[in-house]
Amino acid sequence: MASSSPRMPLRPKLFYGVGSVAYGVKDNRLVGFFPGNESPWRLPILMVHGLIEVSLIVMIGITTSSMMADIAEQNEIRTGRREEGLFFSATSFQQRSPPASAPSWPA
Repeated sequence: MASSSPRMPLRPKLFYGVGSVAYGVKDNRLVGFFPGNESPWRLPILMVHGLIEVSLIVMIGITTSSMMADIAEQNEIRTGRREEGLFFSATSFQQRSPPASAPSWPA
Protein backbone atom coordinates (compact mmCIF):
# COMPACT_ATOMS: atom_id res chain seq x y z
CA MET A 1 0.00 0.00 0.00
CA ALA A 2 1.57 3.26 -1.10
CA SER A 3 1.41 6.32 1.09
CA SER A 4 0.54 9.72 -0.37
CA SER A 5 3.62 11.26 1.24
CA PRO A 6 7.06 9.62 1.23
CA ARG A 7 7.71 10.91 4.78
CA MET A 8 4.49 9.46 6.20
CA PRO A 9 5.02 5.86 7.38
CA LEU A 10 2.34 3.66 8.88
CA ARG A 11 3.20 4.82 12.42
CA PRO A 12 -0.10 6.64 13.10
CA LYS A 13 -2.07 3.50 12.30
CA LEU A 14 0.25 1.49 14.52
CA PHE A 15 -0.15 3.97 17.40
CA TYR A 16 -3.93 3.88 17.15
CA GLY A 17 -3.95 0.08 17.00
CA VAL A 18 -1.63 -0.37 19.96
CA GLY A 19 -3.57 2.26 21.90
CA SER A 20 -6.85 0.46 21.41
CA VAL A 21 -5.28 -2.83 22.53
CA ALA A 22 -3.78 -1.16 25.61
CA TYR A 23 -7.14 0.42 26.45
CA GLY A 24 -8.76 -3.01 26.28
CA VAL A 25 -6.85 -4.11 29.42
CA LYS A 26 -9.45 -2.36 31.55
CA ASP A 27 -12.30 -4.16 29.82
CA ASN A 28 -10.76 -7.58 30.43
CA ARG A 29 -11.89 -7.49 34.06
CA LEU A 30 -15.48 -7.90 32.90
CA VAL A 31 -14.65 -11.29 31.38
CA GLY A 32 -12.49 -12.44 34.30
CA PHE A 33 -9.09 -11.99 32.66
CA PHE A 34 -7.92 -9.01 34.72
CA PRO A 35 -7.04 -9.63 38.41
CA GLY A 36 -9.58 -8.72 41.07
CA ASN A 37 -9.33 -6.07 43.77
CA GLU A 38 -7.63 -8.40 46.23
CA SER A 39 -4.76 -9.34 43.89
CA PRO A 40 -1.29 -7.89 44.61
CA TRP A 41 -0.74 -7.66 40.83
CA ARG A 42 -3.57 -5.17 40.30
CA LEU A 43 -1.61 -2.00 41.16
CA PRO A 44 1.56 -2.85 39.17
CA ILE A 45 -0.52 -3.84 36.14
CA LEU A 46 -2.52 -0.61 36.32
CA MET A 47 0.65 1.46 36.72
CA VAL A 48 2.32 -0.17 33.70
CA HIS A 49 -0.91 0.18 31.75
CA GLY A 50 -1.12 3.87 32.66
CA LEU A 51 2.49 4.44 31.61
CA ILE A 52 1.90 2.75 28.26
CA GLU A 53 -1.39 4.57 27.71
CA VAL A 54 0.03 8.02 28.46
CA SER A 55 3.09 7.30 26.29
CA LEU A 56 0.83 6.35 23.39
CA ILE A 57 -1.33 9.44 23.87
CA VAL A 58 1.77 11.65 23.77
CA MET A 59 3.06 9.87 20.64
CA ILE A 60 -0.31 10.27 18.92
CA GLY A 61 -0.38 13.97 19.78
CA ILE A 62 3.13 14.53 18.43
CA THR A 63 2.39 12.53 15.28
CA THR A 64 -0.85 14.41 14.67
CA SER A 65 0.85 17.79 15.09
CA SER A 66 3.63 16.71 12.75
CA MET A 67 1.14 15.56 10.14
CA MET A 68 -0.72 18.88 10.38
CA ALA A 69 2.56 20.75 9.86
CA ASP A 70 3.29 18.59 6.79
CA ILE A 71 -0.20 19.29 5.43
CA ALA A 72 0.29 23.03 5.97
CA GLU A 73 3.62 22.90 4.13
CA GLN A 74 2.11 20.92 1.25
CA ASN A 75 -0.71 23.45 1.01
CA GLU A 76 1.82 26.30 0.90
CA ILE A 77 3.72 24.57 -1.90
CA ARG A 78 0.49 23.95 -3.80
CA THR A 79 -1.13 27.38 -3.37
CA GLY A 80 1.80 29.67 -2.60
CA ARG A 81 0.05 31.04 0.52
CA ARG A 82 0.95 30.44 4.16
CA GLU A 83 -2.20 29.24 5.94
CA GLU A 84 -0.85 27.14 8.81
CA GLY A 85 -2.84 29.23 11.31
CA LEU A 86 -6.04 28.14 9.60
CA PHE A 87 -5.11 24.46 9.83
CA PHE A 88 -4.05 24.58 13.47
CA SER A 89 -7.03 26.72 14.52
CA ALA A 90 -9.40 24.23 12.86
CA THR A 91 -7.69 21.40 14.73
CA SER A 92 -7.92 23.32 18.00
CA PHE A 93 -11.61 24.07 17.41
CA GLN A 94 -12.29 20.43 16.62
CA GLN A 95 -10.64 19.35 19.88
CA ARG A 96 -12.48 21.92 22.01
CA SER A 97 -15.98 21.78 20.54
CA PRO A 98 -17.20 18.41 21.93
CA PRO A 99 -16.45 19.25 25.60
CA ALA A 100 -18.02 22.68 25.15
CA SER A 101 -21.27 21.17 23.89
CA ALA A 102 -21.37 18.36 26.45
CA PRO A 103 -23.44 20.26 29.06
CA SER A 104 -26.20 20.69 26.47
CA TRP A 105 -26.50 16.95 25.83
CA PRO A 106 -29.40 15.21 27.56
CA ALA A 107 -28.37 13.03 30.48
